[in-house]
Amino acid sequence: MRPLAHLALAENDTFGAGDEASGHTTDNEEPDQHDACTEKRSQMAIENDKSADYWIDKLDLKSHPEGGYYREVYRSPGTIPSLALPDRFAGRRVFSTSIFFLLRDDQFSAFHRIKSDEIWHFYALVGGTVAPGFDFVDFEMADRSDLLESYPQHAQLITSLTC
Repeated sequence: MRPLAHLALAENDTFGAGDEASGHTTDNEEPDQHDACTEKRSQMAIENDKSADYWIDKLDLKSHPEGGYYREVYRSPGTIPSLALPDRFAGRRVFSTSIFFLLRDDQFSAFHRIKSDEIWHFYALVGGTVAPGFDFVDFEMADRSDLLESYPQHAQLITSLTC
């Protein structure tokens, strides 16, 4: 497994090389440091990939529509009534949810969007927290042709991260 390079675009978001908010690196990064980090990440991916099946089985992870495997590990017992939520939500939602998420080395998290805020926690196994709580009703896979039309300058990235 490898750390998730997760990127979800909201309707008005843009992204690009050197964009500090997106976590992309700039040309100012020292080459030696970059090479050492790349080598270390590659070695970690090789070591961790050996145990992907173990973690999928041990944690009872299920296939996720965006790619990879997941399991919900927390769902708040409290709910937010639909009248208290923005109009983009159809119905009530729990306060928050949290999942474990795992990508094998040959997988990627396909572009998608959800209606809630989403925070990713990067460890050997990735965790994600969503508030208001996640509901697949709010999940939408990205349409490759729509993204290519809106962001033609990022065609290579879009093609590699969409199905």
